[in-house]
Amino acid sequence: MPFMEPVDSELSNQLLTALTVRGVANSHALQAALNRSQPTLSRLLAGLASKLLVLGTGKRTRYALPHLARPRRAPTGTPWPTPPRRRARPAARPVASRPDS
Repeated sequence: MPFMEPVDSELSNQLLTALTVRGVANSHALQAALNRSQPTLSRLLAGLASKLLVLGTGKRTRYALPHLARPRRAPTGTPWPTPPRRRARPAARPVASRPDS
């Protein structure tokens, strides 16, 4: 296991505050909020892995605090809006047969 430097508590508090304000954020948004480089942010995120919720992979990775990422209920009380239903395709019409000439 590679050596990891201890996480700076002031910087980690800034990250947690930024995630509290934003809710869900990608690495680029967090870099801008903290004014830190990508390697510094990666080390910070690795040090706080137990406190963060990681959503997605690769370029689409987003970070959130677990208590802020709970699904919200719709006003009707259903957990999620139901997706629209696909319309049924009309039945195929029978092909009219041609009289033999």
